[in-house]
Amino acid sequence: DTAMAPPRVVLNRSVGGAMLFVFALAGGMMNAVYYLAIWFQAAQGQSAMQAGVRTIPMVLSLVLFGIVTAVVTQKIGYYVPAMLLSPILASIASGLLSTLAPHSKASKWIGYQVFYGCGLGVGAQTANLVAQTVLPRSDVSLGMAMMFFMNQQGGAIFLAVGQNLFSTQLVKRLSGIAGLDTKAIINTGATELRKVVPANGIDTVVSAYSYSLTRVFLLSAALSACMIIGALMVEWVSIKKGAPKPEKVV
Repeated sequence: DTAMAPPRVVLNRSVGGAMLFVFALAGGMMNAVYYLAIWFQAAQGQSAMQAGVRTIPMVLSLVLFGIVTAVVTQKIGYYVPAMLLSPILASIASGLLSTLAPHSKASKWIGYQVFYGCGLGVGAQTANLVAQTVLPRSDVSLGMAMMFFMNQQGGAIFLAVGQNLFSTQLVKRLSGIAGLDTKAIINTGATELRKVVPANGIDTVVSAYSYSLTRVFLLSAALSACMIIGALMVEWVSIKKGAPKPEKVV
């Protein structure tokens, strides 16, 4: 009963599904946000500040659709529809992000970000309602803590996976090309890329960088699709009727 993660909480069907949902969502979101900014620097030659500015469409749509979803959920009383919709939108949108190329127009990288932000916004905060609804009041704080724990773990673990995927693909794309120091290119970073690579090889390197970065977005797509497993585990309990009840005092 005094464990940090009591079995009665983490083995609850709905809470376990919500934890899996949050774990996959955080892993996909962190990879998309982190590597999209690097893509802007490497593929389109933007500064670090401009790369951050260009990710605003994703952030704004995430916030906007988070508010809209909260209002709709409050009206209908069920959070499961939003949890089922989020994986569909997020997986398609992150798959579209993987099609970006150095010459992609603003309409594509803005539209795809808005689409992905929509998918994230629909599900990002919805899963937190599960613990508040299905657990007794005394366990709600434990359930919420486990949600935040899985959120942090998903980002930490899958950022490392994304880094490994990116590095592996970049080395594979650049190996064997005469006149290029693959190790130096990898260690240089996206911002200084054009200062290190010779002019006659910059197009090849930028293309390889862009392709390798967009493979990470496929990881985000896979993780987004896995969110549906957690969503299907969650029971349909109304937030209007299933509010936590105070435990009886014996």
